[in-house]
Amino acid sequence: MFASFEGLEGPHPFTIASAPDGYARTDDGRQLLRLVIKPLGDYTQTLHARLQPGQTVRIEGPYGHFDGQGAARRVQVWIAGGVGITPFLALLQARQPGAANAADLQPAHMHYCTRDAERDVLLPQLWALCAQAQPRVTLQVHDAAQGDYLTPEHLAQYGARLDIWLCGPAGLGKAMRQAARQRWGWRMHQEAFQMR
Repeated sequence: MFASFEGLEGPHPFTIASAPDGYARTDDGRQLLRLVIKPLGDYTQTLHARLQPGQTVRIEGPYGHFDGQGAARRVQVWIAGGVGITPFLALLQARQPGAANAADLQPAHMHYCTRDAERDVLLPQLWALCAQAQPRVTLQVHDAAQGDYLTPEHLAQYGARLDIWLCGPAGLGKAMRQAARQRWGWRMHQEAFQMR
């Protein structure tokens, strides 16, 4: 989606990190929308200090069709790199106990690539969401600080017919697309991680 905050820079791309009815509500019952914003540039580094409760925001979108679902006879594999975890947080919220349409979902295997698992502020929430997911989502964390990097061989254990959903840095996407081209039966679905 694109968000424009009143009095600040024009439309800026962000990924929605909450499922409908899956995040939280205000005291008066209004549904909240969650965005996870990594401070990468001048705008995002100062955004938290410049926003005020009740400030007007204009939302355009959402765009894309990153739903984590594939063919029923394929194994679902989710790959997130860094802030690319955001769309998967929404997908995991939609799988929590009591969520609507859970019967239509398939189990998934998630691989989360992080620079430093010990300092990753989203990792505890990710573990909790995966532990309660219905249907199940197994989680494997790849911690670069420990020299643990995701390779195509990690995915081979799931068989030959994979639907791979990926959101992360360009290098990770390129490596996984190259691997998918060399293996019959691997289908890639990649979020447009760099929109500008």
